[in-house]
Amino acid sequence: MRVLPPRWVVERFGAAGEPEPLCGGQNQSVRVGVLVFKPVLDADESEWLGSVLSPIPDGPGFRLARPVRSRDGHFVVAGFQAFEWVAGTASPGGRWLKVLETARAFHAAIAGIPPHPLLARRRHRWALSDRVSFGEAILVPVTERVRRLAEALVPLSGPTTDPPTLIHGDLSGNVLFADGIPPAVIDVSPYYRPAIFAEAVIVVDAWLWHGEGEGLASCLRGPDSRRYLARALLFRLTALNEHAREDPAVLGELEFFERVIGWVT
Repeated sequence: MRVLPPRWVVERFGAAGEPEPLCGGQNQSVRVGVLVFKPVLDADESEWLGSVLSPIPDGPGFRLARPVRSRDGHFVVAGFQAFEWVAGTASPGGRWLKVLETARAFHAAIAGIPPHPLLARRRHRWALSDRVSFGEAILVPVTERVRRLAEALVPLSGPTTDPPTLIHGDLSGNVLFADGIPPAVIDVSPYYRPAIFAEAVIVVDAWLWHGEGEGLASCLRGPDSRRYLARALLFRLTALNEHAREDPAVLGELEFFERVIGWVT
């Protein structure tokens, strides 16, 4: 169910107009004038992320939907955050190379941002998925089918030597394309991992949900690309497993994992 920001919250961010529901953002985003509003999952994370992303200028290979401060200097007001509205549509099909190029340009621009301790404190299912994919937590499968898939992936996701950096871990549906201007990055999901992990997640998403073939893996750079693909599959599998605790119907997507895990194993 979509929750609209109260009018006083909209005014606190300096926007005016009637809310216009937007696709994406888990169907929670609304546009009001030149700003986009959505509820926050973690207020502390959103405040920190706003403070480090708002000064980032657009680069030659990307635009950024920057977080906006309220009139009293906060990035979160009454559980809502606001972002600059940017033109474009999320249509990665046939553009996966461009999504990867955008990821590399954006990650180069934010590479100097240090980690924040709150990233290690998070407990939502995506944070758990991140830890499982790097061997810092254990997946507790909801079905035997999930267990078998995880057991096929864990041995492949061995140690790597790439340095961690701040990344956007969910870029596949969060790059907007518009004619004549660089792609726009929206809804940053922060993790502190090697940048190639974010690229592997993009490739895995293209495999799982967009029907792309295994040849896309050749776009990853580095000797450990296979390990990162295994980590990315484990990342998405764990998130699906945790979602299934609330909605078992999502387990129907396991057939997608069974189709592509063989490409990595």
